[in-house]
Amino acid sequence: MRFIRRIATIFVLTVTALAGCRSLEPTDIPDAGSLLPFDPLRVELAWDVFGMRVDMRRQTRTYTTTRMDSSGQMITEQRTEPVPYHYLGVDLGNGLFLDANLNLGMDIIKLFELENKASFTIVKTDDSFFGGSTTFRKNGNRVTIDHGTFGGTTEVDLLENGATFRGGWLSSDQDIRLEQNGSEIVYDPHGIFGSWSIARIYKTDRGTRIPGFWNDSEILLLDEDNVRMGNRLSIERKPDEITIHSGLYGGSGTYHLRRSANRIVFYPDDLEGFRMDFSQRELTVYRATGGISTYTTVYSIGE
Repeated sequence: MRFIRRIATIFVLTVTALAGCRSLEPTDIPDAGSLLPFDPLRVELAWDVFGMRVDMRRQTRTYTTTRMDSSGQMITEQRTEPVPYHYLGVDLGNGLFLDANLNLGMDIIKLFELENKASFTIVKTDDSFFGGSTTFRKNGNRVTIDHGTFGGTTEVDLLENGATFRGGWLSSDQDIRLEQNGSEIVYDPHGIFGSWSIARIYKTDRGTRIPGFWNDSEILLLDEDNVRMGNRLSIERKPDEITIHSGLYGGSGTYHLRRSANRIVFYPDDLEGFRMDFSQRELTVYRATGGISTYTTVYSIGE
């Protein structure tokens, strides 16, 4: 992505994300004359040790809890929470990342092509009610993630064909590795359940396969303009946008991804999406998902 490469060479890039309670406005969408084409789609085994993603379609799970109230009555409640990110996933191109838990998001690291940078620092400061900050540092093949005062530190060694997590809030020997001559990617937490804890994604002749509890998910690259995952997800590159048809997450919908020289917008027909504005020194992400949380991320590239 040509305009992304230009921005990523700036020494300091500030990223601010704002969560508001309004929809995007029609004027937020770049006009037809300013739209730029996207790069070809792809389906490649990938992993993400940073977790710097902007959710596009997030899986959720609902569970039931029972508690006793102050009067001694038993109350049953249903709670819904987002499914955690997974380190393993599929790189779909243009920053799109579908992880092994079928969370679809915009991967900031891949979007800015920072994976190949020798060193950088990312400071994520959350200005929501609980506050706190997370600092990501890459120095050569070592990534250090400082989760703040109470979160501890995670160290990750980047390998030629994977990564190893050391310390922090993760166990000291969790591994990501390519196996079988690059035909499968493995996440091994070295947990007490042995091989039952291992996650895998397989490369196929036409794409990738993500194993599931009931059914596997086949992600197919039909051509450089079309990606399919059965009737649950389709991604189509058009001359002026990427269109995503999703039947995941308990409902169906159509979403549009458009970009200009200084903006990326992702939105369904009701405009409940996000807007990413670029300048030479700043990236601002406006979300229309409700809430009051804001955070600022500073990219100090090459320090």
